[in-house]
Amino acid sequence: MTLWPRHPAIWFARLWSLAFTGRVRQAIQQLADAPARPDVPPPVLATLELTLSSLAELDDRALHAQAVERNLRSAEQGPAQGLAAVMHLAGLGEADVALRVAEGYLLRRGPVSVGVHKTASDPSITDQHRRVTQMLFLPVTADLRAHPRFLRLCEEMGMAAYWEAAGVTPDFLTGADGGT
Repeated sequence: MTLWPRHPAIWFARLWSLAFTGRVRQAIQQLADAPARPDVPPPVLATLELTLSSLAELDDRALHAQAVERNLRSAEQGPAQGLAAVMHLAGLGEADVALRVAEGYLLRRGPVSVGVHKTASDPSITDQHRRVTQMLFLPVTADLRAHPRFLRLCEEMGMAAYWEAAGVTPDFLTGADGGT
């Protein structure tokens, strides 16, 4: 952050680290610091504001419902927002909904259609020309890995076949990932 405070990947990594490790108020402060923020499309800012507000006010069911709906809509705006929505929804305790977004993002099927290409309202965080899976294995998505549909998602993506061919058992199946 000291060297590249406005680099989108670094900025988002810090924001999500704060948000999903019990430091939501600090994440809200980071988001509010416009001069230090990378160029983020206004719809993305609105989604982040609503999501962080919901994380900060866990008892506000109406705010929670708005954040869930907003993340579902934003996921369809491009791959970066689809990836973010998986983490946001998991952080909001919505593992089933997050898995629907993951299916749309990774398998291109289901009720959430996550486009393949970046759009004007999708932030440029990192190279998004290929699908990534790292968000499935972060601490915030531990409930996804514990969900009955998660292993099927891994099978349909080909990850389970890879694990079998490589002779490895992923941490979440041994309980070694700390979240399950």
